[in-house]
Amino acid sequence: MERVILKVEGSQTDALGEITNLEFVSEGQCYHKNGMSYVLYDEVSSSGMQGTKTLLKIADDSIRLVRKGKIEHEQFFSSGLKSASRYKTPYGEIKISVHTKKLDIDKGFISSSIHVFYEMAIDGKWQSDNELHIEITAADKTSKYLN
Repeated sequence: MERVILKVEGSQTDALGEITNLEFVSEGQCYHKNGMSYVLYDEVSSSGMQGTKTLLKIADDSIRLVRKGKIEHEQFFSSGLKSASRYKTPYGEIKISVHTKKLDIDKGFISSSIHVFYEMAIDGKWQSDNELHIEITAADKTSKYLN
């Protein structure tokens, strides 16, 4: 496994046009198997999901996001595709569906860039337009990112 640094930037625009932004950096691990890249990292406190591990399964044309821990959630993203899932928290669960409008993946052996545009619905009702950008780069052998 290779050590990597993830920079995650997201924005969410709701029905009132209000934009909520999220940005964080985390250290993780990356490995490759059967043409897929797997990136595992711990969520940071600024993401609101501290105590959760996230696994990104990156193919050439899709991403599967799997969260385990405080938050349990699995979501699939592929251009033009709709997918549904359950988002489980300590306070209960909600049904989430996403419609991936556009997905761009520039996948290298270790470094990758992912850009996703999607609509999200909660319990069948449109919630927001979302943009997610993830940059994955090799970690310096001596760097230690603190969440």
